[in-house]
Amino acid sequence: MRIGKNVIVEMRGTVATLTLLALGIAAATAQPYPSAVLADHPIAYWRLQESSGTIAHDIAGSYNGGFTNVLLGQPGYISAADPTERAVAFGSSAGQSADSYVGGIPLDVASAGNTNFSVEAWVNGSGEASGAGIVGKGTGAGGEEFFLDCGGTSTAFRFFIRNALGTAYNASGTVVPDGNWHHLVGVCDEVNGHVYLYVDGHSNAVNSASGGIRTSPSLYLTIGARQSGSGTGYDLQFNGSISEVATYDYALNATQVLTHYYAAGIAPTITVAPPSVLTTDEGSTITLVAAAVGTPPLAFQWATNGTPLGGQTNATLMLTNVPAGLNGSTVSLTVTNAYGSAIAYTYLTVNSGAPHILSGIQPLQLALYQGLPVTYSVTVDGTEPFYYQWLRNGTNVLGANASSYTLSTPLGTNTYSVVISNTFGGGSITPSDTATLVGVPLPTAPYPATLLASQPIAF
Repeated sequence: MRIGKNVIVEMRGTVATLTLLALGIAAATAQPYPSAVLADHPIAYWRLQESSGTIAHDIAGSYNGGFTNVLLGQPGYISAADPTERAVAFGSSAGQSADSYVGGIPLDVASAGNTNFSVEAWVNGSGEASGAGIVGKGTGAGGEEFFLDCGGTSTAFRFFIRNALGTAYNASGTVVPDGNWHHLVGVCDEVNGHVYLYVDGHSNAVNSASGGIRTSPSLYLTIGARQSGSGTGYDLQFNGSISEVATYDYALNATQVLTHYYAAGIAPTITVAPPSVLTTDEGSTITLVAAAVGTPPLAFQWATNGTPLGGQTNATLMLTNVPAGLNGSTVSLTVTNAYGSAIAYTYLTVNSGAPHILSGIQPLQLALYQGLPVTYSVTVDGTEPFYYQWLRNGTNVLGANASSYTLSTPLGTNTYSVVISNTFGGGSITPSDTATLVGVPLPTAPYPATLLASQPIAF
């Protein structure tokens, strides 16, 4: 009897298989993550939620597998979205050193010349051997069809395929099994010439690929371990837990991968944090920029000393006319969603008072050839706004009203200084040091004037 598109149930005196399958689909559609997976039509989907028995049920097709030396009913990537999520433990996590796997799965993703496919899983392991198998097909030492494993640098996650000529194309990632749950997706997109590895919703590695996929219809797909060579045991053992393994007969795109990951109920993580310490001036404008990821929707709230700032509910905070009263305050950003929150802090120092010169005019003594450019500048703090007036030989220079002043060196000896003022205390004025600039006439022939004009003379 056929149910739906790919589900075949054989009636052998009981309806046990039908009941298990129906219950598995019902449980899947009741939870966000498996619902997202099923919406993208996998050809096989082993949720690995079993708490007893010897069969790893495929709830999307007819590719059941068999458990060997595993521990069922272990905690999965439990979140508020899927509070009853379970997993299967393999290897040392199941009290086994090798030959702990799901096997006998008669699925050949490369059949009928298929060159595009995807494989997906949630995994949690640590201390893995190089090449430890997560899900794939074929024997090691060149006999693989594909594998999602721990074969990258320092046993980082990897996805690779072998083409019809036996050439391997590796997407070797940078994330190492670290005792935390990670969502992995390997994508073979040979139509567009690439293989991809996604980790936790985002692309982690990409490589070229061509030449079709090696077919191995006589071999079985396995989960949890792989063989190091033809005829060996399943000795490249993954030590940890695996759940929610799915395969697709097409290349998942980046949006689909991220949708699946977020469907698991991912608490926010702040990926771009504002500075932990910030110094500014009274009356200034500050802008704090942040970014976060997690299951949408994300809510942002900025606060000072724990008090929410009205209307400041975006990832970027702009505060104008900063008051002196914020000196010593803590500005915080809290990002929340249905599954948790994340917070970042900025300790704020607000300078106020009369202008105070932080860095003055340099150098105070300088000689240059006539006509060469020179720039003097100062930096100050205090209560903004600041007003600048540059002076030459004690006389105001018309239009020189910025924190820096650029001029062409005049002939002879001249002095330059600046006064800075603000409105603090009714109008405070701070004079700078005085710089002396000597303009030296250009030499005459036989030396090229263009050459000599570029050579400064310093006392």
